Amino acid sequence: MKKPLLLFCFLVFSIFQLRAQQIVWSELGGPNSLAANNNIYCVCSDANGNTYTGGTFTNASGNRYVAKYDGNNWTELGGSNSLAANGDINAICSDAAGNIYAAGNFTNASTNRFVAKFDGTSWTELGGLNSLAANTQIKSICVDGAGNIYAAGFFMNANAKRFVAKYDGTSWTEIGGLNGLAANNPIYTIHCDAQGNIYAGGMFTNTAGKYFVAKYNGTSWSELGGLGALAANGVINTISSDIYGNIYAAGVFKNSNFKYYVAKYNPTGWMELGGPNAMAANNVITSLATDAAGNMYAAGGFVNAQINRYIAKYNGSVWSELGGQYGIGVIGQINSICTNTNGNVFAGGYFTNSNASHFVAYSHPCVPSTYTINQSICGNNSIVVNNKVYSKTGTYHDTLPNYTGCDSILTINLAVGLDSAKICMVTVDNNSTHNVVVWEKQAATKSSIDSFRIYRETATNTYSYIASVHRDSLSEYHDLAANPNSTSYKYKLTAIDTCGNLLPMSHFHNTIQLQNLGNGNFQWTSYQIENEANPVNYYIVSRDDNSTGNFQPISSTIPGSNTTYTDVNFSSYPNASYRVAVNWNIACTPTKSTSTSYSNILKFGNAGIQSTLENTVHISPNPVTNEALISLSGAINNATIKVMNVTGQTLLELSKQSGKQFSIDLSKETAGIYFVEIYEGKKVYRTKVIKQ
Repeated sequence: MKKPLLLFCFLVFSIFQLRAQQIVWSELGGPNSLAANNNIYCVCSDANGNTYTGGTFTNASGNRYVAKYDGNNWTELGGSNSLAANGDINAICSDAAGNIYAAGNFTNASTNRFVAKFDGTSWTELGGLNSLAANTQIKSICVDGAGNIYAAGFFMNANAKRFVAKYDGTSWTEIGGLNGLAANNPIYTIHCDAQGNIYAGGMFTNTAGKYFVAKYNGTSWSELGGLGALAANGVINTISSDIYGNIYAAGVFKNSNFKYYVAKYNPTGWMELGGPNAMAANNVITSLATDAAGNMYAAGGFVNAQINRYIAKYNGSVWSELGGQYGIGVIGQINSICTNTNGNVFAGGYFTNSNASHFVAYSHPCVPSTYTINQSICGNNSIVVNNKVYSKTGTYHDTLPNYTGCDSILTINLAVGLDSAKICMVTVDNNSTHNVVVWEKQAATKSSIDSFRIYRETATNTYSYIASVHRDSLSEYHDLAANPNSTSYKYKLTAIDTCGNLLPMSHFHNTIQLQNLGNGNFQWTSYQIENEANPVNYYIVSRDDNSTGNFQPISSTIPGSNTTYTDVNFSSYPNASYRVAVNWNIACTPTKSTSTSYSNILKFGNAGIQSTLENTVHISPNPVTNEALISLSGAINNATIKVMNVTGQTLLELSKQSGKQFSIDLSKETAGIYFVEIYEGKKVYRTKVIKQ
C-alpha cells in the first residue's frame, strides 16, 4: 500500500497557519506609518472617513498634537506645531460641519485648560481666550445634533463642584445652572445622544455612595433609572448609546461574580448586557462604541485566554472577540475605540508594534486569499491537505486559515494517474495490412504516465512485449508485424508511471478476422474482452462493390452473439470487397477519436491484394547500420516505398519508383524494428528490417 504524499501537505501548511477569521486587524496606514512615541488616549472618526488620534505622543518639537489619517497618510492636523499642545490630549470629537475638537491637560497662555477647535485651516481656543477657563484637565468632550459642544473632567465651578460645560456657539455655560449636577468627584466621560440628552459618569457618587450615570434632559439633571438603579460599585469610565436609544455604561464596576460588564439602560431599567456573566471581562472597561448596525463594542484592560487584549463585540445575542481569539492581539491596555460609517472599528492605547511604536489598529473584513494547486500523482497514491486525503482525479475546494487570520480558499486540481492501463479497442487499418491497438489516455492522467507498453499473444496465454509508446504520442500503436488477413490476434496493455511503477496488465482484446467460407458465406472471429461480457451491441457487414474504397452496409444489425452472414447477391459483385464493423457497448476516451473496430478486408476477383511472402522482398544487410538495399524478385512500376517505425509513423517515403532494386538510408534512425511497405497499384509488398 502506497503512502500519502505528506510532502505536499507540508508545502501547503508552509503557506497557511492555524487560525481562520472573517474580520482581521491591521495597523492603520501600515507598519510604523504613525509611529507615535507615546501612549494614545483617544481615537475619533468623522463623517468623511478620516480618523484622528491624540494622547501623550509628541512631534519633533516635543509638543502633543492631533494626528489625522486621511485614508492614505498620517499627518499632524493643521501642520507642524499648529496646535502645539503642552499637555496630554484626552479627548477628540468632530461635528457635522467637519470641525475637529480636542481637549485634555494642555493649557493656554493663562495656564487654563481649554477646548481647541480646528476649522479646516487653523486651531483656535473655542469661545476665545479663557472663555471656558477650566482650572484643571478636561477628560471628555462631545457634540450634539445642534452643534453644541460639551466638556467635562476634573475642573470645578466656584463651589468646587465638577460640572458639564456647554458651548452654544457664543459662550460657555454650566448646564443645569450652577451646581445643577454638583458632581462630588471628577467626571470621566460625557455622551450626547441622538435625542439631545447629555449623560455623564465618572468618580462621582450619589447619596448612597454609589456611582451612577447622570442624565440632563435639557432642563435638569437626574440619576438615570432613579436613585440607586445602577448602583455601580466602581468608577464609570465610558458611556455610549445605540440607534435604538439605549444607553450603555462600563468601567471599573463589577457584578456579583466579580466580573466587569457593560450595563444597558432601556425604559425597563438597568441590566447586564447579554445576561449575567455573558461578557465576563476580567479587567476594567475603558471605552465603548456602537456602529450603525446596532452592534456594541467594548475594550479596556481585560484579556482573553491567550493573555491578549481584545475588542469585545455584542451583536444583540452573544458576546464574541472581534477578529477571533487572536484578533487585535495586543499586550497593552486599549484606552479608546470608535467606529466609522463603514463599520470599521479603530483602537488606540498603551500597546505598541514590533518596533515599540504606538499605533491605531483597525478592523476590516478580510479579503480571502485564493490559491490554486495543480498536482499530479501516480495511481494508487494520495495527497493529504488539511488532514483530508485525496486519491481521485478531480477539482477540490477547501478553506484554510492564513497567518493574518483570514480564511483562504484553496483549489486543488488533482490528476491521479492510471492504476491500470485500459485498451479501448483493437482494429485493422483501412488497407487491411496490419492491426491497430487503441487505448485510453485521459488528459488528467497523462502527466503521471511515462510510457505505455503493448503486448501480443505469441503462445496460448503467453504475451510478449512488442513496443513502447511515449505518453505524449497518440494513444495507438500500429502493429505492422501482424497480418490481419491470416488470423486474429490478442493484445494486452500496461504502462510505466512517473514513479517507475509497472501497472497491472490490462484485459486482452481480440481482433476480428473475416473469413470466406465460399459462395458468399462469411464467418468471423468474435470481438472479445477478457473476463468481460460481450462488448458488441451488433455487427454490420459492409461491401465495397468494385473495391474502390466505398463500403456500404449490406446487412441488418447482426447481434453480437452471431458471427456469420451470407451475401445473397455475392455472385453479382465479382470484384467486391467485404469487411465487418462493430457497434460498441463500451465507452473510451483515446486521444484520437475512434468510433468502431473493423475486421480485415476480403477482396475478390481482380481486386484481390497480392501480399507477397517476406522472402519475395529481400533486404540486405539485415540488420543494417546505415544504408540497406531492397531487392525484389520482379520489377515494379510507378510504386511507392514507405519505411515506418513500430508506431506506424512514416519516416521515409519514395514515390514513382520503378525497377527491382532500391536503396534506403536508416543512418539517422535509432536502433529498432522498422517496416517496409511497397504499394504498386492494388498490390502491397511487406517486410521488415532491423536497425542496429
